[in-house]
Amino acid sequence: MKANNPNDTNKNRIKADQKVLYADLSYRVMEAVFEVHNQLGPGFTENIYERALIFELEKKGIAYEVQ
Repeated sequence: MKANNPNDTNKNRIKADQKVLYADLSYRVMEAVFEVHNQLGPGFTENIYERALIFELEKKGIAYEVQ
């Protein structure tokens, strides 16, 4: 029997008919994220991925703030 997860409710799931806010920007950011993942793969520390993502965001002309 599967344990109930309090975070796994219907109201927490994105429905297919809901629109994504800033769809174009969201797509471009996710494209940058996947590019970093595809180029670096697993095994690096967070700061390496952060620097690579900054590079990709700048390349795409997407404004960002460093954490």
